[in-house]
Amino acid sequence: MASVNNSKDQIFLCDAKDLIFFENERVLTLNKKGIVVKNSMVSYDSENKMYHVYWKGGDGNSYLTTTEDFSSFSDPEKTEYQKEEVTADLPAYAQKEEAAVFELTQEEYDKIHKKYGKIESVVVHGAEDRVIKEGEQVELPKHVEVEYSDGSAAKMGGIAEKAVIKVPKTKYKKYKKLLRGKGLSKKAKIS
Repeated sequence: MASVNNSKDQIFLCDAKDLIFFENERVLTLNKKGIVVKNSMVSYDSENKMYHVYWKGGDGNSYLTTTEDFSSFSDPEKTEYQKEEVTADLPAYAQKEEAAVFELTQEEYDKIHKKYGKIESVVVHGAEDRVIKEGEQVELPKHVEVEYSDGSAAKMGGIAEKAVIKVPKTKYKKYKKLLRGKGLSKKAKIS
């Protein structure tokens, strides 16, 4: 759930079974008084089987609206804003006042972190170091398979252009001339 750009009397709501894939996206009017909804937050009251939606109003007041099913809402009541303070370090692009705290199991946290955390390549197949003897024919791979920390994989092309070829310092000029003459890309580094 989120307010609609903190500029309307509506909230944006969608459903997720796993906090990764969202469906049933919808925009709902949270109050019939036209009060702009800012920084909405929801909690579930299991005793009364009701959701409590806390929000700041564009009029400077804080409100509580309740709902059993997100299809109809109570009239807003003025209340003390109930948003829990965010004390964690946030990414540079995140706004502390727009962030929220919610509880997760370790399994849920790991799944979210794997999906939305910093994605890095963890394994590259097909680009292993090679020792080449003088006169030996070499063919660099046209692409390699890269595995990422989120479990995804992709083929990367243009590897020959990104290659670093190490040659004996005493024969650098000879190898450079030979390799460039055989069509090695000028983007490939010879050292």
